[in-house]
Amino acid sequence: MGSQKKRLRFGLATFWMVMIFLSGMVLSNEAANAQSKDKVTSSNMVKEIRFRLGSNLAVVNGLTTKIEQPYEVNGITMIPAGVLIKAFGIYGYWEIPKEAFVIMAGQRELSISLDSSYAMINRKQVTLKARPKIKNNALMIPLRDVTEGLGAVIRQNKDRSVSILWNPDEAYVDMTRSGCSTCGWSVHLPENWYFREDAERKENIQFLTNDGTSYFALYISNTATAARTGEDMINSLKAWVEPHENVKDKRVGQIHGYTFAELKTIVQVSLESKPLETSYMRRYEYDGKAYVLLATEGSYNEYEEIWNTFVPTFQTSAVPIEMKPIHMGNE
Repeated sequence: MGSQKKRLRFGLATFWMVMIFLSGMVLSNEAANAQSKDKVTSSNMVKEIRFRLGSNLAVVNGLTTKIEQPYEVNGITMIPAGVLIKAFGIYGYWEIPKEAFVIMAGQRELSISLDSSYAMINRKQVTLKARPKIKNNALMIPLRDVTEGLGAVIRQNKDRSVSILWNPDEAYVDMTRSGCSTCGWSVHLPENWYFREDAERKENIQFLTNDGTSYFALYISNTATAARTGEDMINSLKAWVEPHENVKDKRVGQIHGYTFAELKTIVQVSLESKPLETSYMRRYEYDGKAYVLLATEGSYNEYEEIWNTFVPTFQTSAVPIEMKPIHMGNE
């Protein structure tokens, strides 16, 4: 396992600054055609949610839909998180078992916990004006704290309805859906990114920019067994940890309907020395295969929105947002 990890980390070590190709080298036509692509561009149209307190009907991007009724608590408006995710086309997932819900929109990230007055908004701790609650199986969140954290604008209308306006162009760059149909995976990549399979070990994959800089790596194996828990996957990831690495943090979460396990590790030569490198490892298991993503902390922090578009299936269109356990309204 250690030797596999070392091969996989080729191009990732020394802070991922190793140049894979000589300057000016580009993918051959054959390699470029092998990367299935479907254009996914951000829309110039501003997204809008219009709702009224006490009503389970909202107008979402021009269409009327049922939602859990917004309400007030001590003068603070609470709205269902699911309607933001659906209307804005952004990512939302539960961390397991921390009971924290994460919302991601481009470079913006919010992490909120049930019944907690504190949240992480764009990696800064803030005090919420009201605590998130579950009501009728829907996560209710404080309107202004969360929407402004996403970069949205709140507008009071003359008919006493409230509009939430959000421009996706401020959060996303144009991306292309790329992946491998035979290996069973796909990911959104910006226009100046591509992936490269190892010539000898096609299950080892690098994700690079056009200048040849490698930022992520993926290793695929056929060792996954059915019905494994997140803790099982955490234990499998620990087998990848080298003797000179220490596990700093771990988590189990779910995104796009797929459960993942993640470790954060630190390379440290001795107790007296400063950490040399912090890395992230994320593992998915699906359909008899295991998928392990690797990144240094710098790459992870800068390009996490790309990392989070990965799914262990081949899809040629935009990744659907898995709403569970969020529900838009009373069904």
